[in-house]
Amino acid sequence: MTIVIGDTGGTNAHYAQLVGGNRSNGYRHNIVIPAHYKARDFDTLNASMMAYVNTHVKGKVDCAIIDAAGPVLNVEGDPQVKFSNSPWSCSRAQLAKDLGLRPKQVKLINDFQAAAYAVKALDPAKDFIRIRGIPDLEQGPCVVIGPGTGLGTALLMPVMPDRNDKGFAAWAAEPQHYPATDINDHLHELIAAVKKIRGIKIVSHENLYCFGPDQGLVNLYHANRYLEKWEKRSFRLSNISPQDIVERSSTDKICRRAVWDFCFGLGLYAGQLALYPLADGGIYVLGVHEKLGNKFQAEAFLEGTLQNNKASLVERMPVSLVTAKTPAFKGLCYLAQKLKL
Repeated sequence: MTIVIGDTGGTNAHYAQLVGGNRSNGYRHNIVIPAHYKARDFDTLNASMMAYVNTHVKGKVDCAIIDAAGPVLNVEGDPQVKFSNSPWSCSRAQLAKDLGLRPKQVKLINDFQAAAYAVKALDPAKDFIRIRGIPDLEQGPCVVIGPGTGLGTALLMPVMPDRNDKGFAAWAAEPQHYPATDINDHLHELIAAVKKIRGIKIVSHENLYCFGPDQGLVNLYHANRYLEKWEKRSFRLSNISPQDIVERSSTDKICRRAVWDFCFGLGLYAGQLALYPLADGGIYVLGVHEKLGNKFQAEAFLEGTLQNNKASLVERMPVSLVTAKTPAFKGLCYLAQKLKL
């Protein structure tokens, strides 16, 4: 059996194949022939997927599991996605048609739902950097967040252990679109500055804590510039990328402050989110190890998680950075095993 898997976001689309899984080995597949595509090179997700299939798949595709960076909504029985930070959209019915499959042979899920399943499939010794505590995945819920082009969020929740999902189910969430929290004067001033320089009424968590070209870290950089008294009269948005800000943070005080604000604010978001399910299983953060490397301010992040009235509860929740490349592949592979594909 050949299963095509895809991890698709606002900037990149990654595809691979699952092979070798069957009843006798517990549906444990191998991930083979990965390939990477830039989303900007294709008008649709389907076009990028078929580019992969036509180039790399020999023979017939038996089924597909695709994750997409947006909420999956059921429209008259057909799961559909409109991407949050991309003009792409797709539907299970059209994916199945392009692949020559029945709709039931295609699984379409949110990208951070796949990331949450990856937490169960990755190797803790190799794929995580623990910055607080030791996770106990056998018991509590987990929170999974990740800044990329946007800000992704999911929950990994324990369910009845005798069900087919083997004890845990992943659920996508969209609280990153709530207004960002201003728990101190500096954050209040940053949010006000972003409103002014971007001309928006509501500043969300995603507007501050992602690596999009005109969002997140870039907004924090511009807001910190704006708050400098000498900048206010002649302020203009500069052409700077998240990577530029990270690289300059060793020598430029505004870049350094923006990175600190990013780490603190992302921790603030994680700590608030973790209180909803009481995430004793841990807080897992994707993306920051890849994008920030040794510039990630772990102390700022952990301090941010404790800025609430239940800090004593959050402090006992383990925190790990996910370091694996394309972790969603592992999550999709885990899901295929759960579905006995």
